[in-house]
Amino acid sequence: MGAEGAVSILYGERLAGMPDSEAERQMAQAEYERKFSRPYHAAASGHVDEVLIPAETRPRLISALELLRNKQTARPEKKHGNMPL
Repeated sequence: MGAEGAVSILYGERLAGMPDSEAERQMAQAEYERKFSRPYHAAASGHVDEVLIPAETRPRLISALELLRNKQTARPEKKHGNMPL
């Protein structure tokens, strides 16, 4: 969801009653983009672990998947089988 949709949801009722609602909508949209449209704010607040540069994405993904190449999971035995119906 972009800033325009978020402002419509968050401030729609308040903006509908204002005489100069379009100017207020633009200000609210600019404020929303300033606060929430950057990944660095989410990383600083702990919602995101790390922000990757796009050129680094592929090598980092490959190295992360190589760690899991030989992973084996042990599944617990089934207690009961399926009943025939």
